[in-house]
Amino acid sequence: MLVSMKLGFTPLNAQMLGLEEAFQLASDEDLQFIELAFDMQELLPTSQPVKQVNELQRSTGVAVTLHLSYVDLNLASLMPGVADNSIQRTQRGLEYAAEVGALCAVLHTGLVPLRHPLMLQAATARLEESLSAIQPLVPIALENLALTEYDLLRGAGDLEALTRKVGFGNCIDVGHALVEGCSTEVSDGTGSGGLSAGLSRLGAYKAGLSHVIHLHLQDNDGLSDAHQALGTGKLEWLAMREWLSSFTGTINLEVGPSPDQVRASVRFLRALLAG
Repeated sequence: MLVSMKLGFTPLNAQMLGLEEAFQLASDEDLQFIELAFDMQELLPTSQPVKQVNELQRSTGVAVTLHLSYVDLNLASLMPGVADNSIQRTQRGLEYAAEVGALCAVLHTGLVPLRHPLMLQAATARLEESLSAIQPLVPIALENLALTEYDLLRGAGDLEALTRKVGFGNCIDVGHALVEGCSTEVSDGTGSGGLSAGLSRLGAYKAGLSHVIHLHLQDNDGLSDAHQALGTGKLEWLAMREWLSSFTGTINLEVGPSPDQVRASVRFLRALLAG
């Protein structure tokens, strides 16, 4: 079970900007991949050059996944040019992913300025058009968000419906699900929020998505997307043990703010799965 688990971590959350350092940590901890951030490649093109990434993959045996850009990116935007620019940036990210042989690429969905029925309808249509225009050069995993009132999609039903229409995969971020359920600001009318609602929302994602290929594991208190080390927040990890043990996709640790939290999370997860 533990041998076949495809486990990795995100250097950006761990405040690691050096590629060699990140690959070395993955190798030292017997991890199978690191998750690069294309936002970093856009901002600092010399930080993750394709040639160096591929050389480090060959020398360490550590693969990569890619988190596509999300800073100032909105595939559901109704403003002229914004969605088109977001498509172009996403496609460039996918081209980079293909060049480095990424196992998958994680993609955020979209934002809407007001939850007015007409805006929701128009933004949903624009998002579907944007995703249909993207060429999936590597497997794409659409991630659950709903962290703020501006996130367009709500709950597993929305994400599953979109996934089926565009034919991509999914990424479940367990910390996002907890915050979504706990927050009264993103309540869908089924309750008033709180920890139990957050954990129920996570259960709904686990049960409601049929194309999950990637996981983001982190911990938090249900109030903010804090990316804490596993076992230091309010998530019920014992309840997820069977699900995590049987998961056959890639599992990424999005924790920080230092490499120590990565190491602690690796130990925590392996102990959890070992029973």
